[in-house]
Formats: sequence, C-alpha cells, structure tokens
Amino acid sequence: SLLNTNCPERLARCILFPLPRAMSPLWKVAKAFLDKDTASKIIVCFGGGNINSPIPSSVGKHLDQKLIDDMEEERKSLFVN
Repeated sequence: SLLNTNCPERLARCILFPLPRAMSPLWKVAKAFLDKDTASKIIVCFGGGNINSPIPSSVGKHLDQKLIDDMEEERKSLFVN
C-alpha cells in the first residue's frame, strides 16, 4: 500500500490497557483493518478503567514493575475528584 511504501514501519510494540472487556468485539473489528504484522505487535490487556481498578496482571508480562507504577501514578492523577 501507499502508506507502507512511504512510511517505514516503526512500531515495535503497543500495549493497550486498561481496555474494558466490553471493547473486545470493537477491537476484533479494528484489528481486521490493520496490517497483519502491525496487528501482531499490539497487545491488549483487558481490565477495569476506574481509579481503583487493579492493573491487569498480563501487563506485568510486558513491562517492568517500576514503569507500571509510574504509569499508574500518572493515570490516577488524571482522574477528577
């Protein structure tokens, strides 16, 4: 495709979390529109998105704990009290 020809692939890995389980059908549809190689680099970790929801355990398989803690602190700071 034109995009693949002119833009070299730069995505190494993308981790989406927390994504509510109810979004699973939408993800399956969106994934069908992605290049197969690109789609294989996207990791979806389903879980709750509330301020007190635990981080999906599958995230720990892909990121180290320090990074997870830093990201969680930033995520919680974005909630309006």
